[in-house]
Amino acid sequence: MSQFASSDPVQPILVPVDFEPAARAALISGARLAQSSGNPLKILHVVHEPGDKPNYYQRRGAQDALLHIADLAERRLEEFLQDVYRQNSELQALEEPDTILVMGLPSTRIPEVAEREHAGLIIMGHCTASGLFGKLFSSLCERVAHTCATPLTAVYANGESEVITATRATHQRSVAANVALGS
Repeated sequence: MSQFASSDPVQPILVPVDFEPAARAALISGARLAQSSGNPLKILHVVHEPGDKPNYYQRRGAQDALLHIADLAERRLEEFLQDVYRQNSELQALEEPDTILVMGLPSTRIPEVAEREHAGLIIMGHCTASGLFGKLFSSLCERVAHTCATPLTAVYANGESEVITATRATHQRSVAANVALGS
Protein backbone atom coordinates (compact mmCIF):
# COMPACT_ATOMS: atom_id res chain seq x y z
CA MET A 1 0.00 0.00 0.00
CA SER A 2 1.28 3.44 -0.91
CA GLN A 3 2.48 5.78 1.82
CA PHE A 4 1.55 8.93 -0.09
CA ALA A 5 -1.76 10.71 0.32
CA SER A 6 -3.51 11.54 -2.94
CA SER A 7 -6.44 10.69 -5.13
CA ASP A 8 -3.98 8.81 -7.38
CA PRO A 9 -3.91 5.15 -6.31
CA VAL A 10 -0.16 4.76 -6.90
CA GLN A 11 2.16 7.73 -7.03
CA PRO A 12 5.67 7.31 -8.32
CA ILE A 13 8.79 8.34 -6.47
CA LEU A 14 10.79 10.64 -8.74
CA VAL A 15 14.57 10.63 -8.32
CA PRO A 16 16.42 13.21 -10.42
CA VAL A 17 20.08 12.23 -10.87
CA ASP A 18 23.16 14.10 -12.03
CA PHE A 19 25.75 11.32 -11.45
CA GLU A 20 27.22 12.99 -8.34
CA PRO A 21 27.70 11.11 -5.01
CA ALA A 22 24.64 12.80 -3.47
CA ALA A 23 22.51 11.67 -6.45
CA ARG A 24 23.78 8.12 -5.95
CA ALA A 25 22.72 8.24 -2.27
CA ALA A 26 19.32 9.69 -3.28
CA LEU A 27 18.81 6.95 -5.85
CA ILE A 28 19.55 4.25 -3.29
CA SER A 29 17.15 5.90 -0.80
CA GLY A 30 14.47 6.22 -3.47
CA ALA A 31 14.87 2.59 -4.55
CA ARG A 32 14.59 1.40 -0.95
CA LEU A 33 11.45 3.45 -0.39
CA ALA A 34 9.93 2.25 -3.68
CA GLN A 35 10.65 -1.33 -2.76
CA SER A 36 9.17 -1.03 0.74
CA SER A 37 6.13 1.08 -0.23
CA GLY A 38 5.22 -0.56 -3.52
CA ASN A 39 5.32 2.80 -5.30
CA PRO A 40 6.97 2.85 -8.72
CA LEU A 41 10.41 4.45 -9.07
CA LYS A 42 11.04 6.91 -11.88
CA ILE A 43 14.58 8.11 -12.47
CA LEU A 44 14.99 11.47 -14.18
CA HIS A 45 18.03 13.00 -15.77
CA VAL A 46 17.82 16.53 -17.10
CA VAL A 47 20.23 16.84 -19.99
CA HIS A 48 22.05 20.08 -19.38
CA GLU A 49 25.74 20.79 -19.78
CA PRO A 50 26.65 23.25 -17.03
CA GLY A 51 28.75 26.19 -18.15
CA ASP A 52 31.23 25.54 -15.35
CA LYS A 53 31.68 21.88 -16.40
CA PRO A 54 32.44 21.68 -20.12
CA ASN A 55 32.50 18.12 -21.46
CA TYR A 56 30.19 16.98 -18.64
CA TYR A 57 29.04 14.28 -21.07
CA GLN A 58 32.37 12.84 -22.19
CA ARG A 59 32.90 11.86 -25.77
CA ARG A 60 34.95 8.68 -26.20
CA GLY A 61 36.89 8.84 -29.40
CA ALA A 62 35.95 9.53 -32.99
CA GLN A 63 32.77 7.41 -32.92
CA ASP A 64 31.27 9.80 -30.36
CA ALA A 65 32.24 13.00 -32.17
CA LEU A 66 28.89 13.32 -33.94
CA LEU A 67 26.66 12.05 -31.16
CA HIS A 68 24.04 14.45 -29.84
CA ILE A 69 24.39 15.47 -26.19
CA ALA A 70 21.15 13.59 -25.38
CA ASP A 71 22.67 10.34 -26.68
CA LEU A 72 25.79 10.90 -24.56
CA ALA A 73 23.61 11.66 -21.53
CA GLU A 74 21.53 8.52 -22.07
CA ARG A 75 24.67 6.39 -22.18
CA ARG A 76 26.06 8.03 -19.06
CA LEU A 77 22.74 7.48 -17.26
CA GLU A 78 22.71 3.79 -18.22
CA GLU A 79 26.28 3.35 -16.97
CA PHE A 80 25.47 5.19 -13.73
CA LEU A 81 22.39 3.03 -13.10
CA GLN A 82 24.25 -0.20 -13.88
CA ASP A 83 27.00 0.77 -11.45
CA VAL A 84 24.54 1.62 -8.66
CA TYR A 85 22.62 -1.63 -9.26
CA ARG A 86 25.81 -3.69 -9.32
CA GLN A 87 26.65 -2.37 -5.85
CA ASN A 88 23.05 -2.68 -4.57
CA SER A 89 21.66 -5.75 -6.32
CA GLU A 90 19.17 -6.35 -3.49
CA LEU A 91 17.25 -3.30 -4.72
CA GLN A 92 14.95 -4.80 -7.34
CA ALA A 93 13.58 -1.35 -8.17
CA LEU A 94 16.92 -0.72 -9.91
CA GLU A 95 16.89 -3.94 -11.94
CA GLU A 96 14.85 -2.52 -14.84
CA PRO A 97 14.37 1.12 -13.93
CA ASP A 98 11.89 3.47 -15.55
CA THR A 99 14.04 6.35 -16.81
CA ILE A 100 13.13 9.75 -18.16
CA LEU A 101 15.52 12.05 -20.04
CA VAL A 102 14.54 15.63 -20.80
CA MET A 103 16.50 18.62 -22.07
CA GLY A 104 16.55 21.93 -20.21
CA LEU A 105 17.39 23.55 -16.90
CA PRO A 106 17.05 21.20 -13.92
CA SER A 107 15.41 23.85 -11.70
CA THR A 108 12.44 24.15 -14.08
CA ARG A 109 12.30 20.72 -15.68
CA ILE A 110 12.25 18.69 -12.43
CA PRO A 111 8.99 20.33 -11.20
CA GLU A 112 7.46 19.98 -14.69
CA VAL A 113 8.24 16.25 -14.84
CA ALA A 114 7.06 15.72 -11.25
CA GLU A 115 3.71 17.27 -12.13
CA ARG A 116 3.39 15.42 -15.45
CA GLU A 117 4.21 12.06 -13.84
CA HIS A 118 1.97 12.74 -10.80
CA ALA A 119 4.92 12.08 -8.49
CA GLY A 120 4.06 11.69 -4.83
CA LEU A 121 7.60 12.47 -3.71
CA ILE A 122 10.85 13.79 -5.14
CA ILE A 123 14.05 12.43 -3.63
CA MET A 124 17.13 14.18 -4.88
CA GLY A 125 20.78 14.60 -4.05
CA HIS A 126 21.65 17.75 -2.15
CA CYS A 127 24.93 19.54 -2.63
CA THR A 128 25.50 22.77 -0.80
CA ALA A 129 27.88 25.34 -2.13
CA SER A 130 30.34 26.90 0.24
CA GLY A 131 31.70 30.40 0.58
CA LEU A 132 30.11 33.47 -0.93
CA PHE A 133 28.38 31.48 -3.69
CA GLY A 134 26.62 29.33 -1.09
CA LYS A 135 25.41 32.42 0.75
CA LEU A 136 24.17 34.18 -2.39
CA PHE A 137 22.49 31.31 -4.22
CA SER A 138 20.17 28.61 -3.00
CA SER A 139 20.81 24.97 -3.82
CA LEU A 140 19.04 23.24 -6.68
CA CYS A 141 16.94 21.34 -4.10
CA GLU A 142 15.74 24.60 -2.60
CA ARG A 143 14.96 26.12 -6.02
CA VAL A 144 12.99 23.02 -7.01
CA ALA A 145 11.11 22.98 -3.70
CA HIS A 146 10.12 26.64 -4.11
CA THR A 147 8.54 26.00 -7.51
CA CYS A 148 7.11 22.53 -7.04
CA ALA A 149 3.94 21.27 -5.42
CA THR A 150 5.45 17.81 -4.85
CA PRO A 151 7.11 17.14 -1.46
CA LEU A 152 10.89 16.93 -1.68
CA THR A 153 13.43 15.04 0.39
CA ALA A 154 17.07 16.00 -0.05
CA VAL A 155 19.70 13.32 0.48
CA TYR A 156 23.33 14.14 1.14
CA ALA A 157 26.23 12.08 -0.19
CA ASN A 158 26.68 10.50 3.27
CA GLY A 159 23.09 9.19 3.12
CA GLU A 160 21.61 11.64 5.63
CA SER A 161 18.39 13.25 4.46
CA GLU A 162 16.39 16.39 5.03
CA VAL A 163 12.81 17.21 4.09
CA ILE A 164 12.63 20.54 2.30
CA THR A 165 9.14 21.85 2.90
CA ALA A 166 9.16 25.13 0.98
CA THR A 167 6.76 23.97 -1.71
CA ARG A 168 5.23 26.24 -4.33
CA ALA A 169 2.16 26.89 -2.17
CA THR A 170 4.13 27.91 0.93
CA HIS A 171 6.50 29.98 -1.21
CA GLN A 172 3.54 31.83 -2.76
CA ARG A 173 2.11 32.52 0.72
CA SER A 174 5.52 33.71 1.87
CA VAL A 175 5.87 36.08 -1.09
CA ALA A 176 2.35 37.41 -0.53
CA ALA A 177 3.10 37.97 3.18
CA ASN A 178 6.35 39.78 2.32
CA VAL A 179 4.54 42.00 -0.19
CA ALA A 180 1.82 42.77 2.37
CA LEU A 181 4.48 43.66 4.95
CA GLY A 182 6.38 45.77 2.46
CA SER A 183 9.52 43.57 2.67
